[in-house]
Amino acid sequence: MGTELQHLRERTRLIAAFDATLVAPRHRTVAWRRALAPAAGVAAVMTLAVIVLLSRGRVADVSSPPGVIVRASAAAVWSKQARGDREQVILERGELWIHVDHSRRHIKLVVALPDASWKTPARHSR
Repeated sequence: MGTELQHLRERTRLIAAFDATLVAPRHRTVAWRRALAPAAGVAAVMTLAVIVLLSRGRVADVSSPPGVIVRASAAAVWSKQARGDREQVILERGELWIHVDHSRRHIKLVVALPDASWKTPARHSR
Protein backbone atom coordinates (compact mmCIF):
# COMPACT_ATOMS: atom_id res chain seq x y z
CA MET A 1 0.00 0.00 0.00
CA GLY A 2 2.73 2.40 0.77
CA THR A 3 5.21 3.18 3.36
CA GLU A 4 4.46 4.65 6.71
CA LEU A 5 5.95 7.98 5.59
CA GLN A 6 3.58 8.16 2.61
CA HIS A 7 0.69 7.33 4.92
CA LEU A 8 1.62 10.20 7.30
CA ARG A 9 2.04 12.64 4.38
CA GLU A 10 -1.40 11.74 3.01
CA ARG A 11 -2.94 12.11 6.46
CA THR A 12 -1.31 15.54 6.89
CA ARG A 13 -2.51 16.64 3.44
CA LEU A 14 -6.10 15.57 4.22
CA ILE A 15 -6.06 17.39 7.56
CA ALA A 16 -4.68 20.54 5.91
CA ALA A 17 -7.35 20.37 3.20
CA PHE A 18 -10.05 20.00 5.86
CA ASP A 19 -8.66 22.94 7.85
CA ALA A 20 -8.61 25.09 4.69
CA THR A 21 -12.37 24.55 4.26
CA LEU A 22 -13.02 25.68 7.83
CA VAL A 23 -11.01 28.90 7.59
CA ALA A 24 -12.64 31.37 5.20
CA PRO A 25 -10.34 33.00 2.64
CA ARG A 26 -9.76 36.77 2.97
CA HIS A 27 -11.77 37.67 -0.14
CA ARG A 28 -14.97 36.13 1.30
CA THR A 29 -14.94 38.36 4.41
CA VAL A 30 -14.55 41.46 2.24
CA ALA A 31 -17.54 40.34 0.17
CA TRP A 32 -19.63 39.89 3.33
CA ARG A 33 -18.65 43.36 4.53
CA ARG A 34 -19.65 44.85 1.20
CA ALA A 35 -23.00 43.07 1.37
CA LEU A 36 -23.71 44.06 4.98
CA ALA A 37 -22.67 47.72 4.69
CA PRO A 38 -25.86 48.86 2.89
CA ALA A 39 -28.02 46.90 5.33
CA ALA A 40 -26.27 48.53 8.30
CA GLY A 41 -26.75 51.95 6.70
CA VAL A 42 -30.47 51.35 6.18
CA ALA A 43 -30.82 50.17 9.80
CA ALA A 44 -29.07 53.31 11.07
CA VAL A 45 -31.31 55.59 8.99
CA MET A 46 -34.45 53.79 10.17
CA THR A 47 -33.36 54.05 13.82
CA LEU A 48 -32.73 57.77 13.41
CA ALA A 49 -36.13 58.25 11.76
CA VAL A 50 -37.92 56.46 14.61
CA ILE A 51 -36.11 58.57 17.21
CA VAL A 52 -37.00 61.80 15.41
CA LEU A 53 -40.66 60.82 14.99
CA LEU A 54 -41.03 59.78 18.62
CA SER A 55 -39.39 62.93 19.94
CA ARG A 56 -41.72 65.18 17.91
CA GLY A 57 -44.85 63.88 19.65
CA ARG A 58 -43.53 64.60 23.15
CA VAL A 59 -43.81 68.34 23.44
CA ALA A 60 -44.50 69.37 27.02
CA ASP A 61 -47.20 71.95 27.62
CA VAL A 62 -45.40 74.24 30.04
CA SER A 63 -47.79 77.14 29.65
CA SER A 64 -50.68 75.68 31.66
CA PRO A 65 -49.90 73.79 34.86
CA PRO A 66 -52.63 71.49 36.14
CA GLY A 67 -55.55 73.17 37.85
CA VAL A 68 -56.32 70.11 39.99
CA ILE A 69 -53.60 68.31 41.94
CA VAL A 70 -54.46 64.98 43.56
CA ARG A 71 -52.25 63.18 46.06
CA ALA A 72 -53.33 59.71 47.16
CA SER A 73 -52.50 57.52 50.12
CA ALA A 74 -50.59 54.31 49.43
CA ALA A 75 -53.73 52.15 49.63
CA ALA A 76 -55.98 54.49 47.63
CA VAL A 77 -57.77 53.30 44.50
CA TRP A 78 -58.93 56.22 42.40
CA SER A 79 -59.13 57.64 38.88
CA LYS A 80 -59.21 61.07 37.25
CA GLN A 81 -61.07 61.91 34.06
CA ALA A 82 -61.22 65.18 32.13
CA ARG A 83 -63.97 66.08 29.68
CA GLY A 84 -63.82 69.58 28.29
CA ASP A 85 -63.81 72.06 31.20
CA ARG A 86 -65.01 69.44 33.71
CA GLU A 87 -62.74 67.15 35.72
CA GLN A 88 -63.97 64.18 37.71
CA VAL A 89 -62.11 62.40 40.49
CA ILE A 90 -63.54 59.00 41.45
CA LEU A 91 -62.41 57.50 44.75
CA GLU A 92 -63.10 53.80 45.23
CA ARG A 93 -61.23 53.41 48.53
CA GLY A 94 -58.53 55.12 50.53
CA GLU A 95 -57.77 58.78 51.14
CA LEU A 96 -57.08 61.66 48.74
CA TRP A 97 -55.70 65.16 49.14
CA ILE A 98 -57.11 67.44 46.43
CA HIS A 99 -55.89 70.97 45.67
CA VAL A 100 -57.75 73.16 43.17
CA ASP A 101 -55.97 76.25 41.86
CA HIS A 102 -58.82 78.58 40.89
CA SER A 103 -56.49 81.29 39.57
CA ARG A 104 -55.18 79.14 36.70
CA ARG A 105 -58.42 78.53 34.83
CA HIS A 106 -62.12 77.97 35.35
CA ILE A 107 -62.56 74.35 36.42
CA LYS A 108 -65.66 72.38 37.21
CA LEU A 109 -64.66 69.57 39.57
CA VAL A 110 -66.76 66.59 40.59
CA VAL A 111 -65.49 64.26 43.31
CA ALA A 112 -67.31 60.91 43.53
CA LEU A 113 -66.93 59.15 46.89
CA PRO A 114 -68.00 55.63 47.83
CA ASP A 115 -70.90 55.58 50.29
CA ALA A 116 -69.17 53.33 52.83
CA SER A 117 -66.06 55.47 53.29
CA TRP A 118 -67.73 58.73 54.35
CA LYS A 119 -66.76 59.32 57.96
CA THR A 120 -65.81 62.18 60.20
CA PRO A 121 -62.06 62.68 60.62
CA ALA A 122 -60.73 61.44 63.94
CA ARG A 123 -59.92 64.13 66.50
CA HIS A 124 -56.79 63.94 68.60
CA SER A 125 -57.32 64.37 72.32
CA ARG A 126 -54.65 65.96 74.49
